[in-house]
Amino acid sequence: MTHRYLLPLCIPLLFFGCQPKDPLPRATRIGANKFGCKVNGKTYIPDGGGAFSGLKPVSGGLFVITRFPLVRGIYIQTYARTGEDLSFFLASIKPGTYDLNYDTPPTTLNQQNFGLYRITSGQAYMTSSVNTGRVIITKCDTLTGVVAGTFSFKAGAVNLNGQPNGTGTVSVTEGRFDVRQ
Repeated sequence: MTHRYLLPLCIPLLFFGCQPKDPLPRATRIGANKFGCKVNGKTYIPDGGGAFSGLKPVSGGLFVITRFPLVRGIYIQTYARTGEDLSFFLASIKPGTYDLNYDTPPTTLNQQNFGLYRITSGQAYMTSSVNTGRVIITKCDTLTGVVAGTFSFKAGAVNLNGQPNGTGTVSVTEGRFDVRQ
């Protein structure tokens, strides 16, 4: 008689107990120094450059370049022990939506918004007017140094000068960050 009640109790466990958890960090706005996204569907969570590299998993945030004209922006760079790194730059410090759609090499002094992903082999992928993306800044507090938001982009293969180098692309999706300088 007790077995008759056991089956109805176990059925909800099949639906709710076996759901895979999202390995990406929660989207927060407290300066938790968290960052995560999916690159071509694979989870990317930076874990630093290794024990002796000195590279933090997540670095950057708000910055000011003291030259004329004065440039204020957001630059976040991440590193993984696998040799991957992912970064993006915005030439603004205000909450809002920003397109990553400029043809600008990452080495130029007059930066425009861009997203960049590199892998161990040295191959780099960057946003451009053809391969675009978007960053949504949900919090940018210049007093506490907290910058948070979400992002996604498609990036094409480039060389060190930001010029197209091949036909490969990467797709970065479900990106979220919460950084305190």
